[in-house]
Amino acid sequence: MVGGSDGRTQRGSCGAQAYIRAVLPNGSDLVFCAHHGREHEAALAAAGAEIRDETEKLDA
Repeated sequence: MVGGSDGRTQRGSCGAQAYIRAVLPNGSDLVFCAHHGREHEAALAAAGAEIRDETEKLDA
């Protein structure tokens, strides 16, 4: 599970558990559920974000 910078797990508007983090070039980060993370992954990567995908934990 992906946690926020304060150690808490953050969720987007859909309310699902966050498993994908996008670290932006300015150091900010965004967290997404698997569905929304995949939906926005290409645009985030194109903007220079480092994508950290922990969706393998869904099958654990």
